Amino acid sequence: TDTMAPFAIGGLVGRVEGADLDHCVSGVALDVDQVIATSNATKIYIPVGGVVGLVSNHNTVLSNLSDLENTAAVDVHEVSCTTVSYGNSPGGVVGYTAIDNHNCTITNLTNRGSVSVGGQFGIGAGATADIDYTDVDLSVAGVVGYLDTANGSGLKNYGDLTFDFGQMWFLYIGGVAGQLGKDSVLTKSENHGKITLPYAGEHLPKIPFLHCAGVVAHTWEGSALSECDNYGGIAIAAGLTVGGASGHRYFRVGGVAGFTRGSVTNCHNQKGANIDISGSIGGAPNWQDDAIGGVVAVAYNHPVKDCSNSGAIKSGANNNSTSNGRLGHTIVGGVVGIASKYCDNVVNNGTIIFLGNTKILYLGGCVGFLGNSTNTGKVGGYTNNGRFEFRGATSEITTSACQITTKAWIGGCIGNAEGDVYNATNNGKMELCGVKHSGENRVGGVVGYITSKATDGIHSSTNTGDLI
Repeated sequence: TDTMAPFAIGGLVGRVEGADLDHCVSGVALDVDQVIATSNATKIYIPVGGVVGLVSNHNTVLSNLSDLENTAAVDVHEVSCTTVSYGNSPGGVVGYTAIDNHNCTITNLTNRGSVSVGGQFGIGAGATADIDYTDVDLSVAGVVGYLDTANGSGLKNYGDLTFDFGQMWFLYIGGVAGQLGKDSVLTKSENHGKITLPYAGEHLPKIPFLHCAGVVAHTWEGSALSECDNYGGIAIAAGLTVGGASGHRYFRVGGVAGFTRGSVTNCHNQKGANIDISGSIGGAPNWQDDAIGGVVAVAYNHPVKDCSNSGAIKSGANNNSTSNGRLGHTIVGGVVGIASKYCDNVVNNGTIIFLGNTKILYLGGCVGFLGNSTNTGKVGGYTNNGRFEFRGATSEITTSACQITTKAWIGGCIGNAEGDVYNATNNGKMELCGVKHSGENRVGGVVGYITSKATDGIHSSTNTGDLI
């Protein structure tokens, strides 16, 4: 009945505060169901972990975790309150690390149990549909729901993740971590579990902000992600309605990371770790971007370095926004969907297939959209070896053709470049057929379209792939 209703639930320990925990195994299944706050509780905060729910320091005494393992299922369903719900973080091993000192270490955590989250989140009976999205937050992961203010290493997930939800606003779902907090580090970690979002739940699915990735869904400022690999596939059957108080929506799916605000180095989406998106994405937001990347969906303000993708990407979703604002942008990159800065030595070996409908498409073998940024060192290195197809009527879709209503900018390495391009090589075959288009097409063996913002242009670049 408090205005803040906290719970901490773990298979072995609910909360660890200023103590170490090591060499522990939990085989106890967790089923957290129908946690509903009373009318006085405007916020509810529930970290749930297969081993530990909540980890925090006690004054200056830190909590360090090492060699923990969970072998049983973690299920969380129906967490709500009358107005706003936030801070829900289910994890296969740990729910949430709330530690203020970054010297804390979390090492060698392993999850082998499934993680399933579903039902109605954030909105209780009688609440309005469009509540303030800024206070609703759900982080789901195979190992740590929210890895905040800590250094993580050797985290491994082997359990499958399923999210079949009703209504939620910010959703972060990652094979290893849902979110990586400010100035935190995650290294030498990997995901082997499959992530599935079938969108077939009891309530109509509605979500403005989706971040989904094989390793970590979202990283914050000052964080570092390195030497992390994904071996598990991601399957999303879209069919969701979007919207909310802000009128905006983002859809970010990456093989390793969804949205990164920190550095990404030496991370790889391995062969067989395929991304498969199908169905429809509807609603009427003012700003609608769908970004998909073999390694990173959106890399913001930091270059992606020494990363590769070997998994297939199939985007068959229809981007059906009807707003008159910026809408219907679909950005697909073999390595990075949107890169606000240059990339350094990125390689795509995976097949890319686009089957859906959208207003605007940026499609690149390595990067879908490359932003304008200072690159005085002339750093580059974009290599695409993967075949990609942009095609119409098949047995997989019912429309007569892919439909692009405004523009399609497609490049063997980069779809749309606002920054300078150095050392780009495309070896992949590009197949474009059955496309219904009423706007402008710009297709290139290396770059689809490069703008005047790229003051130095394209240098030392080659195409050997056929365009059909």
